[in-house]
Amino acid sequence: MKENEIFIVPCNKHNYKLNIWGCITKDSVGPIFIFTKNMNAIDYVNILKNNLSLNYYNKEIAVCNSNLIYQQDNDPKHTSKIATQYFETNQIIKIDWPAYSPDMNIIEHIWKILKERVLSRIPQNIKQFKKFIKEEWYSISNETIKNLYNSKPKRINELKLNKGSYTNY
Repeated sequence: MKENEIFIVPCNKHNYKLNIWGCITKDSVGPIFIFTKNMNAIDYVNILKNNLSLNYYNKEIAVCNSNLIYQQDNDPKHTSKIATQYFETNQIIKIDWPAYSPDMNIIEHIWKILKERVLSRIPQNIKQFKKFIKEEWYSISNETIKNLYNSKPKRINELKLNKGSYTNY
């Protein structure tokens, strides 16, 4: 080896990565789906078909006498032609949602809670990591979700006061 020679050690760019799709209602967590591949529009629609149980939510709607309204961000796969067609075919009303507004999206706070809880358990391997994700997801209390929903008027007011800029939420 020469004095100026540099050895490059190949390594993975990223650690093993898990992606999570989950949904919440106004007072409870719904299903959660964990996957590793990068999602495209077709994958997204398949996740919705397999995990967004319209029969369950339609029963919930009948009980609370309101409409199912779905909120998602403006990721291109969420607004793709195939996803839009899925929502129209299943008569799911979507909220128009501004880009870059995580402080207003309740599920972003749920993701933060989930991440903190799972990482505090210090998973030792992927199998344990997935197990902890599911356990912690289903242990998020209805009270936590209700409190987040009840904070919506304050969040909206603060957003107005900040002229659309970031809030303390």
